[in-house]
Amino acid sequence: MPKVLKGITAAVIRVSLRKWRALLEVAVLPFLLLSALSVVGLLLWSDSDVMVILSDHTVDPKMGSLSQALYHARFWPNMVIGALSVLAAIWLFVRISLKLECSSVPPFRIGPQEIRGVFAIFLYALAVSFLVAIASIPLLLVSWGIIAIGHREFGAIILVVNIFTVGSFLLFAFAARFFVGFVALALGQRPQIIRDLWPLAKEESFAIPFRLVILCNVYFLIYNFCVFVPFDHLVMSYKNEIINSDGETLNHQIVTQIVARYLPLALLGSLLDTLMVAVVSIFIFESYSRLKDRTQTTNLL
Repeated sequence: MPKVLKGITAAVIRVSLRKWRALLEVAVLPFLLLSALSVVGLLLWSDSDVMVILSDHTVDPKMGSLSQALYHARFWPNMVIGALSVLAAIWLFVRISLKLECSSVPPFRIGPQEIRGVFAIFLYALAVSFLVAIASIPLLLVSWGIIAIGHREFGAIILVVNIFTVGSFLLFAFAARFFVGFVALALGQRPQIIRDLWPLAKEESFAIPFRLVILCNVYFLIYNFCVFVPFDHLVMSYKNEIINSDGETLNHQIVTQIVARYLPLALLGSLLDTLMVAVVSIFIFESYSRLKDRTQTTNLL
């Protein structure tokens, strides 16, 4: 089969520039939802976030214990917020896919096709995660065996790290072959995972994950520079005032000041998240369109 993903980065840029108004319209509601979830998480767990940063900058065992206690107390609520954020990102993916397919997408309300697409992708993603978990078993067994044979020596640990790095990328490439087919789910189709989604990216197995890895690295660098680093500096500027004199409780008045100053950064983070999901959505849609056209042309021949 001919390779069809060459020049796709330029194509994504052209689509983004040509259809930015339409893309902006469909991205507004998911952005507002992501922003609301970010603010809720910030208000609920600001003390936990503050303590995590403080514990990273100190060797005080009390501070580490307090950080862990706050984290464990908020683990399940945090999981709920995380799951809702994933659904919001999938919703944006569905809306962009429908819009690029020239479907009618109401800018300020959610339609039944969007709801069906979101939950279909979520369920398919769980199935793909299960396949990845099965595929990762040999990697875990090999790593465990190397550490056991090497008696946890430094050389064995380095070897395991290298194996894990390569293995993780191969697992990501394995999953990425299914990601492309998620566009079909967004458009209302119900393909079979193995029969329909797996062959779609034949002979292009590494083209998609390589580009996604590069895109994710660029995103994390920007996010770290614009959000994480300023938040770290903000917390550390109050480091002598956050803990009360008993050494075990937080000064919530100071935490409130930190939250108020961090709120614009949290909204900026939501904007960066939305942009990231939008770019990935356009890339996946363009990849799917090209691969689908290639498959149809090959079948006709």
